[in-house]
Amino acid sequence: MTVTLFVLYLRPTHRQRFQTWAYARLDWKRRGSMLYFARSMDLRAITAWLSVDDFLILYRAAGEDAMAITNIVWPL
Repeated sequence: MTVTLFVLYLRPTHRQRFQTWAYARLDWKRRGSMLYFARSMDLRAITAWLSVDDFLILYRAAGEDAMAITNIVWPL
């Protein structure tokens, strides 16, 4: 399901209309600080934490309204 939604998200028509790939870059400085503070966590928790962060980075491209709704609905 996740792979299917990701493929649909990256379709050329969606990329042009919503500019979904414009903000989909990793912030290595922030990622490094997250890993620094998460070093005592187990690998599964770190992977889950980083995947949520990556998902929210992709959602940021949809605009402020979509990001606000995601932050309200998604219990982090």
